[in-house]
Amino acid sequence: MKRQIKKIINIYKTRRSIYNFTGDCPIGEEDLLSFLQGCLLTSPSPWNYQSQRLAVFLGEAHAKLWNIINKRLSASEQSRIKPFANAYGTILIYYDNKSTERMKKNHAEMADGCVEWEIEANAMTQYQIWTGLSYLGCGVNIQHFNSLIQKDVAKEFNTPSSWVLRTQMVFGELISIPDEHEHLDAKTRIIVEH
Repeated sequence: MKRQIKKIINIYKTRRSIYNFTGDCPIGEEDLLSFLQGCLLTSPSPWNYQSQRLAVFLGEAHAKLWNIINKRLSASEQSRIKPFANAYGTILIYYDNKSTERMKKNHAEMADGCVEWEIEANAMTQYQIWTGLSYLGCGVNIQHFNSLIQKDVAKEFNTPSSWVLRTQMVFGELISIPDEHEHLDAKTRIIVEH
């Protein structure tokens, strides 16, 4: 069992915020899309509403997306994100508000929690994709320009107006692995009750 646990933890350790990657990808486009579809099919969602949505930007669409983002940022922020335009691609991760509204209606007694649960489900989808891409040899980071760009992206790429943007996941071929972070002692962060 300890070997299996170590193997799982080592997969989780591959997921890091990487800002140094190439415009190539170790995964072909067909395999990438198959992987993303698998993530959507296996990611949990409240009452199985399956409201998580993805928009994948590669090639010219990826460059156009980062031009849209760039126009909304200050000069200092533009220089920080400049390498992202040279990445292989960006995945925009959304939840569909139509599903959320349906969930609120069908579970009125718990309607106050529905948006929070959608955001939690979205975070699980993000983590699943991020960890998987990292394990497959990609450098990945996430950005949160959501409210700055959602309307412009919807207009340029015809994404549905009911989709609520939560993150931009930038990825390319991994160049180097960053140094380990310092971590708090995990034993001090867990309480066990019997």
